[in-house]
Amino acid sequence: MEKKSPEKRSALHILTGAGRCLVMAFVLFISVYPILWVFLSSFKKNPGGLALPAEWVFDGYITIFTKLSIQTYFGNSIFVTVISTVISVLVVAMSAARMEFKLKGLVTLMFTTTLFIPSISISFPIYRLLGDLGLKDTRGGLIFIYSGLGIAVTFFIIRSYFLTIPKEMEEAARIDGCG
Repeated sequence: MEKKSPEKRSALHILTGAGRCLVMAFVLFISVYPILWVFLSSFKKNPGGLALPAEWVFDGYITIFTKLSIQTYFGNSIFVTVISTVISVLVVAMSAARMEFKLKGLVTLMFTTTLFIPSISISFPIYRLLGDLGLKDTRGGLIFIYSGLGIAVTFFIIRSYFLTIPKEMEEAARIDGCG
């Protein structure tokens, strides 16, 4: 087998690096172009194209912030997201820990099987359940849904992280008095 000279290796390395940069630039362009187009079009009287607007129009933004009170909607979204995330992480952290208990395999199996159920297939039963519980059209209902639907994925993310922590660190903490 013939060894490549350092000049050939460096030229090949440069070409592969340039190819990777071109692919990343292409993916970046495809990802950013629609966002940039929508953003620039929002300031035009006649939307279209990527050119800067001939005349900047702010009517849409003024309407959104004065008549539609979008701040309330953003506040609701942030509130529901933060509370749902905290609930999911707290519930999952307790079950994803490396502690051993009787039904740990069953808990893991239940979380695994919920990953295979499409959310749309349980939307009607969830809607009825929220109606029966009096949580329809409430923040509590949204928090309940988002916490429950996100638990399976959160479980596997946190569990895989917990498995990277060395057992020796847990043993040292236990010796130092950690319960």
